[in-house]
Amino acid sequence: MKLIETAPHELAAHYLFAAHGLDPFFACARRIKDGDGSQRAEFEFAGESWQVTLSYRDSGLEHPMSDE
Repeated sequence: MKLIETAPHELAAHYLFAAHGLDPFFACARRIKDGDGSQRAEFEFAGESWQVTLSYRDSGLEHPMSDE
């Protein structure tokens, strides 16, 4: 039997905003708005090529600075 080496191909991540307050949240929100809902990029790290997408999905959570 011939085996095929597996590799991860998709990742969902949740970033906890502790070290820098909400600055990373606002930076990501600005990038998403500037890209009409998402941003895509390609880069190389440690000899591996990566394709990434930054996008927004409505979760029903209120913005932490919301007046509501």
